[in-house]
Amino acid sequence: MSFAVTHFLVPVILIDLIRDHIFKKHRRKLPNKYIFLAGIGGMLPDIDMVVWFALRFFLGDSVPDVHRTFTHTIFFPIALFALTFISYKYVKHKWCYKAAGMIAIGWTIHLILDVVVLGTIMPFYPLSELAIGLNPTLGNCDLDCRVLAGIDATMLILWLIHEEIEHKISDFL
Repeated sequence: MSFAVTHFLVPVILIDLIRDHIFKKHRRKLPNKYIFLAGIGGMLPDIDMVVWFALRFFLGDSVPDVHRTFTHTIFFPIALFALTFISYKYVKHKWCYKAAGMIAIGWTIHLILDVVVLGTIMPFYPLSELAIGLNPTLGNCDLDCRVLAGIDATMLILWLIHEEIEHKISDFL
């Protein structure tokens, strides 16, 4: 599993770069609050860990581990993208479809990261227990946690440098 920081930073960085370098003329139509929502969406699938820990605290060790089951299916992103489309077509408030779309993108990126970086997910759970993933050799947390933490730190520093160059964030400090 990637760290929560990775699940937040990757959608934020990708959408920020796309907004700043591909859709330059329309940059104002996607303010930072929506990019932040993509980061939140990138962390939401791991809410099952919070629920699992809470249940174990109250009910004991008999609670089965449900991580990467319900919240790591393709059904959540599909529902969010459907909500994005429906709100774009039928709701007059633009914030609604932008928010749903950003959360859907973040959620999708989370699933991709879990499949590519570490482990597997069951994209059709509970309909099927088919597990997909590249299963890289990462798994020794002593080494891998330091490597992943270093990647997180590097991504954060590079993104902050980009933000300083593009948006002069030091003016706000």
